[in-house]
Amino acid sequence: MYRGYNFEKPKESKVTAQEVELVNFMNEGVVGIVDIGGGTVLLDILRNSVFSRNDRDQLNLGANTLYENIAGRVSRQFNINADIHKIEVLICNGIKDGSFVYTRSAINKYDVTDIVKEEIEQWTYEIIDNINSTFKSLSDIDILIVTGGGSEIIDKDIFVDAFPQIKVKLVDDAEVANAKGFYYKGKALELKSK
Repeated sequence: MYRGYNFEKPKESKVTAQEVELVNFMNEGVVGIVDIGGGTVLLDILRNSVFSRNDRDQLNLGANTLYENIAGRVSRQFNINADIHKIEVLICNGIKDGSFVYTRSAINKYDVTDIVKEEIEQWTYEIIDNINSTFKSLSDIDILIVTGGGSEIIDKDIFVDAFPQIKVKLVDDAEVANAKGFYYKGKALELKSK
């Protein structure tokens, strides 16, 4: 939201029209927030920058759930004990090119691309189903913001296509966006108090 804004010299800010639109939605609109973390998926609605007490949920459906599901399938298919941490690494390494290899050693490697893609698709649909059941009035939402490290993993095409009536914003650098946002919000509050 604050990308491009110069807090020390506001007139030198380089804010895009898209960033201005986002700020306006945050301040005056209805914003759905989907924060996909390692352990949880947080679903919240902001109305005029205020959290709704009704339209929110915390689901134990974060990226670790995906990793565990993949590890279970890899273990069964290849008769090995798949390590969830290796699953996380192989996803991080393969997410850009779509090729996933589980490595036990230099010569023991398993192509798990089909398993990973199927599980990511299933996990994405599960998140979508929960959004639909948590946000009762989807048609009232101006924008759906998707953030958190897990948002780098979901099937983005399936996700966006599931909400044709809503503008969906997949946050850039989502894994660190919340931390940067809190920093910038703090800077804004600091300037406001001066």
